[in-house]
Amino acid sequence: MDSALKESVATLLCHIIKINNKDINVERELFFDFMEENFELDIGEIQRLFDKLMQQEYDDVDRHLSITSNALYNQPYPKMKILNQLNSMILKGGDISDEDYEFFEKVKENFFKK
Repeated sequence: MDSALKESVATLLCHIIKINNKDINVERELFFDFMEENFELDIGEIQRLFDKLMQQEYDDVDRHLSITSNALYNQPYPKMKILNQLNSMILKGGDISDEDYEFFEKVKENFFKK
């Protein structure tokens, strides 16, 4: 998958960590496993991407959501994998907030527009 998609998916995953101050150790492992499996990155690349996104202030999550949705147009399986990963990160990262699932629903609705 191309670098824009890789960074956009990574941004969505990091966003779920940031919005509710999830347990960074649990979330890092989930992030690394997903990125390694789906983007064939080595640990060093994943660490650099993770560190960059976790330190970066951004207000363009919607842009990354749009990039991901457009890149995976007519590809429901990868979209479901991302949703499953977001859900896992919400559940395993500590306290669950309304904001977590509002974001999850936003991603789901964007991926599967009617």
